Amino acid sequence: MKRKIIKLGQATYVASLPSKWIRKHQLEKGDYLECEEEGNTLLLSTEKGTKRSELTINVKQFDSRLVSSHIETAYWLGFDPITILHNKTIPRYLPHLFKTKDVNAAQFIGNEVNTLLVGCEIIEQTDTKTIIKDLGGGLSDENTDNVLRRSLFLLKDINKEIILSLEKKDKSLLTNVELRRQYMKKLLLYYSRTINNSKLDSHQLKIKNNIVSNLNFIVGTIKLLVRNINLTKGDIDKEGIAALEAIFSHIALMIDVMFKYDEKRIKDYLHNRQEIYTLLYNVKAHAKDYLFYMQLGPLMGATWYIVKDRIAENMLKG
Repeated sequence: MKRKIIKLGQATYVASLPSKWIRKHQLEKGDYLECEEEGNTLLLSTEKGTKRSELTINVKQFDSRLVSSHIETAYWLGFDPITILHNKTIPRYLPHLFKTKDVNAAQFIGNEVNTLLVGCEIIEQTDTKTIIKDLGGGLSDENTDNVLRRSLFLLKDINKEIILSLEKKDKSLLTNVELRRQYMKKLLLYYSRTINNSKLDSHQLKIKNNIVSNLNFIVGTIKLLVRNINLTKGDIDKEGIAALEAIFSHIALMIDVMFKYDEKRIKDYLHNRQEIYTLLYNVKAHAKDYLFYMQLGPLMGATWYIVKDRIAENMLKG
């Protein structure tokens, strides 16, 4: 829609606003608007902000994994409050057993909220209904980048801990890996919620969500990697440890690109990527280590997708 610019006085210009938009946001004479420049685009937003949508989800037919997935998804999409309709108990997801084991629904959902949902609390709960509310005073994107940076630093720490565990053949060190992995998942979930409620345009939002998706894939792959290390009793041969260490160094290069984008970092990353694939192609894995080696390729793939999104992000900046 077009609006004609009117000149008032020597240096003041005025354009009318659509009445439908004014009514939608309940604006009145004297209210203020936030005004931001993005190249040739001028963005107007209300200080009042738009109230986030409420959501009710019925999880009565779901097992614990699906219940958890629905809660996480509703959270990162920014719904508030979230009402969950459930039974008194929830079947626990146990794929390795024929029989399921029910858990108390209120306790299970409470643990999900306390463990994963930053800023949210349960404000009402019965045997069959739970209401989750964001009590953090709303979402602010001021520290969004810091949340992502903290996640990437955690990823570096996780990788160092895994290598140390293998070199020392001390599986007890993997306990710290799991704690850090869970915390990283929590930060990424909060980061997703923040960006999905931000003023980012569709291109920026797509890129950032792709980055989060691939970081979550890396976190999940590391979980499988640790499980496979435990299955081999931590006894991975030196060649396997060297391959994993090389990939973790490659992830560190990806993190450097995320922190500061420049041509040299991109070239270093691509050169290192070719070296690692040459290394992996020449590895002669023992049968007992196949499950371990199966996780290395996916880690390389996810790392490359993150760098591609970082390149796209830089292109949007012009």
